Amino acid sequence: MPEPVGPMEPLRFPTDSPIVDILGESAILVGGGRALLMQAAHPMVAQGVYDHSNFAADPIKRLLGTLEASYSVVFGSVALGDAVGRQIGGIHRRVTGPGYAANDPGLLLWVHATLYDTARTLYEWLVHSLDDAEREALYLSMREVAVVFGCPLDSQPPTAAAFDKWFTDTIDNLEPSAVSKEIADSVLHLALPWYLRPLLPVGRFVSVGLLPPAIRDRYGYAWSQRSERRLQHLGRVLRTVYRFTPSVVRRAPAKVLTKRAARRFR
Repeated sequence: MPEPVGPMEPLRFPTDSPIVDILGESAILVGGGRALLMQAAHPMVAQGVYDHSNFAADPIKRLLGTLEASYSVVFGSVALGDAVGRQIGGIHRRVTGPGYAANDPGLLLWVHATLYDTARTLYEWLVHSLDDAEREALYLSMREVAVVFGCPLDSQPPTAAAFDKWFTDTIDNLEPSAVSKEIADSVLHLALPWYLRPLLPVGRFVSVGLLPPAIRDRYGYAWSQRSERRLQHLGRVLRTVYRFTPSVVRRAPAKVLTKRAARRFR
């Protein structure tokens, strides 16, 4: 697990807490494309990203920035997490436009929800299923993470079960815009170095396949029973490979990204 920045600085979460264990697994990074597609499915989130960032040109940079910020709060010290939260809050205050403001609790909640749901989904897909108590513990800790990034507790569902209902209801009323679909297209067709390009078809397949069906349908992505069988087979293969990957390798990305965040934000 990533070491705290400054050995005597208190951590926000104990090293044996479920959030540290679950988010420390690099398996959840496989869901990066899914999380970005889900964020962009909200028209106001998509518009804010389109108007105020170079996301379409460099979506990987946005994803890495999001991961660094999140990992700094989960694995770093309280001081580091608070510094990251203040800086991101300052950035968000400048992100406004017709019908949206990045610091709006509803939009912050949606972005946070995509990260929580993706982490949970990928952990259960590639590591192991969570029981109700583990899901609740993860969710309550993730509520604290959301507070650091400006989303008040009273704007968030109070329990994992309440979140699931809110999440389902929100998806039922979500309609991706033309801008949403443009951003999604840039996520699915990244300009990667030549040696990583063979991974793109698999990345697209997983990102689309693990979307909530309603979001996938509204984006217009084709999906069949055969596609679902292929996805489940791929999941079994990846799960087997991951199980035999040494823990130090599995948990290295979280450690590296936390240290990168410490250099950027302190």
